[in-house]
Amino acid sequence: MFENVEIRELLLSVKMIRKKVERFLQENGLALDEMDYYAGIFSENEMLAGGGFYGNVMKCIAVASAARESNLTNKLVSHLRSIGQKRGFKNIFVFTKPENESIFKSLAFNIVGRAAKAIILESNPYGISDYCNTLSQSRRKGVNGCIVMNCNPMTLGHRYLVEEAVKMVDTLHIILVEEDRSEFSYCDRLQMVKAGVADLKNVMVHEGGKYVISSATFPNYFIKEVSDISQTQMELDLDIFTSCIAPALGVSIRFAGTEKNDKLTGRYNEMMKSILPAKEIEFREIKRLQHDGKDISATSIRAYIKTFQLQKALALAPQTTQPFIVAQCAKALSATAANALYEELKTTPKPGLVDLDDNGAHGDMTYDLMRTSIGAISPYFEQLAKTGMEYAGKPVEDVFLKIREIGINAEKAMLAATGGVNTHRGTIFAMGLCVVAVALLLASGEALTLEKISEMISTIAVHFERQTDSNGGKAYQKYNIKGALDNARDGYNLLTTVLPSYMEILKNGEDRNNANLRILLLIISLLDDSNVYHRKGAEIATEVKTSAFELYRNYNIEKVRDLNMYFIQNNISPGGSADMLSVIIFLENILNNKTLHKIKNND
Repeated sequence: MFENVEIRELLLSVKMIRKKVERFLQENGLALDEMDYYAGIFSENEMLAGGGFYGNVMKCIAVASAARESNLTNKLVSHLRSIGQKRGFKNIFVFTKPENESIFKSLAFNIVGRAAKAIILESNPYGISDYCNTLSQSRRKGVNGCIVMNCNPMTLGHRYLVEEAVKMVDTLHIILVEEDRSEFSYCDRLQMVKAGVADLKNVMVHEGGKYVISSATFPNYFIKEVSDISQTQMELDLDIFTSCIAPALGVSIRFAGTEKNDKLTGRYNEMMKSILPAKEIEFREIKRLQHDGKDISATSIRAYIKTFQLQKALALAPQTTQPFIVAQCAKALSATAANALYEELKTTPKPGLVDLDDNGAHGDMTYDLMRTSIGAISPYFEQLAKTGMEYAGKPVEDVFLKIREIGINAEKAMLAATGGVNTHRGTIFAMGLCVVAVALLLASGEALTLEKISEMISTIAVHFERQTDSNGGKAYQKYNIKGALDNARDGYNLLTTVLPSYMEILKNGEDRNNANLRILLLIISLLDDSNVYHRKGAEIATEVKTSAFELYRNYNIEKVRDLNMYFIQNNISPGGSADMLSVIIFLENILNNKTLHKIKNND
């Protein structure tokens, strides 16, 4: 009936195509799930079948009722297997309805787990058996218990659960969720768990592979929504555990901590209470360890990291986990610094500076080049943050020697990325000092205030030598102005004036672009910008400061555009002020507890 058909990749990022796929799946009793590849079989413009991948899991496979006798499932699955092979998948999982079991078995897929409304199959005939054979080598005599953990990260609560469980068994097996969709990487989580139980002789740690709470068996675990889909996935995950994993290890007891806050985990515990005893596996729930009257949780630690409350995060973790928390906090600081640089770059129209509209008074810089530069120097902010945390409590001279080396390497990376153009040398210095100062304070457990940050910047900066051969150094000597080093040694005093004003502008509802422009004008009016002095001299520098302050007081976006044109025509570039704007944005995010773990280049 449908002889002339073709397979087309369907880009779900295109709204119209996504709606078409959603409608097609809905007509066939399915909902569109998270996908990174999807294809459809078409007869002219009529969609007859569809299916795709998320990772190496094949799902959302449907065939229109009118085409179910046309053998299109085989054609679609063959196409998807071919795509999977090109992507390097050694084992392909299929999440589908039970009535499709015979179809997929005929295509050489093998059952892994069953639930009332879904089944999981895999293409590797030895997949689950090889995994269980590996586990069986760790089977021990006596009573074997099991805990399945994600440990994102490992907390004192996890340690307590292990300590309590191990009292009730001869051997306790910890199976770590391997799916790498957590803030802490699987490699880090595995290291922290092994280190965290290393002193307990009858505890064994196993990798979860693709058969324990993975994107194949339980993808909604990482979405944390309770639904009919997640209910089915819990059934599948527990079926695999009871029929394959528990027998391989000889497990007769499974342990879990009580759960009051996470609805999905709470529901999973309820299902274990119901399902496990029927499979002759006892389920024991252990009351969670508390700290300050609240259950200890990995969620709390992650929240503290995101809001730069390092000491509170460390208080909930064993010593073996603490280095990983420090490293994650350093990533958060680095991401916040990089995001501040991207935000400064995007702020438009900045007088005389590179932005979305033009290159300002620069013949050698462009928006894209500045983006490239930010990408090149961002990793060094993480190194600076880690150094600050690691050297907390040590002599400042030691910190200085290390961060100076990192700063030099950051400059080299910048110049290599930009073909020798000095896009961010001043930024590396100013933002680097701020990142280190914040890191030192966090690791020392001191209050994170503007005054403390300023004081710490000053303490570090006194160890830096003055560079007399730079443009800024020459302007310092010629015009007797404060250069970048002097401002740093003063702890960037203008922060005490500018940052509160910035926060007030934002509090009053100004959008961030206009707030950034207004505060940039204030910075220009206050700062002896060596870039301006070097290019234009003292008289023009004074005029620039006066014009900027007047426009700050009587802000008008069109007049800012006019000022930008004037700066461009007269080769005026307040680069030092741009550096301080980046610092202001960074500190506002830090002091208002706002961070992103991933660097966002929001173009």
